[in-house]
Amino acid sequence: DVVRFIIVFTVLVSYDIFKIIVNSKFTCYHWILSENFVGVILGIMFRNKIVIKNDINNYSKKSNSFGNLFISSIKKAVDTIITICGIVVVFLTLSTIIVDIGDFNSYNAMLIKGIFEITIGIEALSKISISNHFKAIIASSILGFGGLSVHMQVMSQIVDTKINYHYFFVGRILQMIISGVITFVICNFLYI
Repeated sequence: DVVRFIIVFTVLVSYDIFKIIVNSKFTCYHWILSENFVGVILGIMFRNKIVIKNDINNYSKKSNSFGNLFISSIKKAVDTIITICGIVVVFLTLSTIIVDIGDFNSYNAMLIKGIFEITIGIEALSKISISNHFKAIIASSILGFGGLSVHMQVMSQIVDTKINYHYFFVGRILQMIISGVITFVICNFLYI
């Protein structure tokens, strides 16, 4: 149930972000179609490589009372939120400093921001005056990669588990490339 909620929420939020970028409902459908293709392709590619183990999370069983579980879950949630917000702020600041120190044009600044942090990269993309076709391809690639900020967030959450980050990183690089290519193909066949 949680996985379904996350998938639906991600699609709806991504749809809204994409609609803001290109101001076209039709382009949003292109992007959703390309991301579904990417999911199928990556699922087929990694189908036999990823093994999910039952002992990923080893919870210590100090006490099973509702109060202790409730308090510990609140503490873990607050720690997670602070960690993720801290990572986002660091990468926002770092990308802003790099763009301000370097004398980059708007295109290079957008790419740097997109590599470091997804939200400011997408925002910078929406302000560039290029065709919706290229905006869709670039946005699809940026959303496919997720930015270094997202990668650090994932690393911070899997640090004490047996989950291999390498597969996540390779999957995101492949998703970035395949998303861009599929969006390019879809946009050429279904003209924006």
